[in-house]
Amino acid sequence: MRLQTKALVGEYLLAIYMLSQCILSSYIPRYLALLGFIALTLVKYKMEGVRLNFILFIFAEILLLTAHYIFFHLSAFILIYITITKFPIYELPPTTGQYKVGYRKFQLSTKTYGAVYYPTTETTQDVNYSKDTEGWERFADIIIFYANVRKARPLPKLFYQLAFSSLDHENLGVNLNSKLVKSEQGFPVIIFSHGLAANIHSHSVQMKEWASHGFIIVSVDHPESIPVPVKSLDDYDEYVRLRAEQLADRKDIFLQALDFVYNQNKVRQFFEDSEMTINYKKIFLAGHSFGGATVCETAHQEERVTGGLILYDPWLAPCSEHVYQAPHNKPVLLLRSETFDKSERFKLEPWKYIQAHEKGQGLVVSGYFKGSAHHSSADLILQVPRELTMLKKINGMHDLDDQILGHRDLTLIFLNAIMQQTTEEGFAKDKNFKTHVLNKFREHLKKSAKRDFLQVDELLMAKN
Repeated sequence: MRLQTKALVGEYLLAIYMLSQCILSSYIPRYLALLGFIALTLVKYKMEGVRLNFILFIFAEILLLTAHYIFFHLSAFILIYITITKFPIYELPPTTGQYKVGYRKFQLSTKTYGAVYYPTTETTQDVNYSKDTEGWERFADIIIFYANVRKARPLPKLFYQLAFSSLDHENLGVNLNSKLVKSEQGFPVIIFSHGLAANIHSHSVQMKEWASHGFIIVSVDHPESIPVPVKSLDDYDEYVRLRAEQLADRKDIFLQALDFVYNQNKVRQFFEDSEMTINYKKIFLAGHSFGGATVCETAHQEERVTGGLILYDPWLAPCSEHVYQAPHNKPVLLLRSETFDKSERFKLEPWKYIQAHEKGQGLVVSGYFKGSAHHSSADLILQVPRELTMLKKINGMHDLDDQILGHRDLTLIFLNAIMQQTTEEGFAKDKNFKTHVLNKFREHLKKSAKRDFLQVDELLMAKN
């Protein structure tokens, strides 16, 4: 399946208007041309927001208004072409499961909240992607924070509000407050922890996919301070110490989420379904980056985590040493990124975790997708891919579908393999769990005619 480019009508209207200026510039007074540009800009902002590429529209309009020379018009035409063709955004891919995706908000405590994705058959109202998530604010905060510690001059926060305002006009693709489907076996649950500066919708492609296959996903919010009092990232130990303090708060929130899941009466009240049940033998934790550290810190010696762990490019530096001790004997999917794996600073702890928990049991499926970056599992690479490339957050715009869908498909195969285990002892006896998952993934790639770069790194793929 290939990603579908999202058509932004406002951008096309602006492009057509400005191209008409190139042709009819001799007949249109400059003040009228400028007023037309401003009017269409306001219409576009109201319809779909603006993006970073709007700066090129402004430069092109300045060239058109400055003079009627053909060189200026040709330069404007090139800028318009670049704006339209080189800054694509993509529709969030549809799910592949048998169910539609339901969505409900819940208040976890007085300080934090969460979202629940779940299987449904009803079609109801959709949900705005950015509403009440502090999406652009958090993204701006982390860019400004890193600029400050690197002694660079950050752009004002208003710039980021405008540059990412297109996210305010995107829908999540869910069904608000729809009815939960019935399940005789009880619902498996995945509790998800987002990374630093992310939010409860940041990995919706992954979470909606799981929900469409019958899982309930509890995505919790972490309302932490993104800037911390360090003058430079050269003082990495102090930076890690400050994040470790936040990790303790994250763990408390995750434990509250587990308490919620294990309170059958509360869950039934939440879904307004007095008969629904949870499959307490299949409770998973999942997280990205700092959320991966939250998962590992919570899962250690936590008997209520009965299913397994899903770790997307985890940043484990803030974790305490006990996460590397006493293997929890549950399956783990740990997908690093190629970017992090090439960094001496970031790759040490994931490798240490893999070695500590593998112990010859074959329960840790680990590796990375070639060409992947830290955000390759997140929605953002589809929503602002060119902007992330310019910020060096992803490794270019090629193969974005393979990256995000590769994470999605391998994770689903991993989950299905666990769901097929009927007893807790099954994993201890099955020394070929890792091989089974990876072989299933290879079969999927072959059937889908996927290319080799989607495969998990061969050095970690435990060949037959």
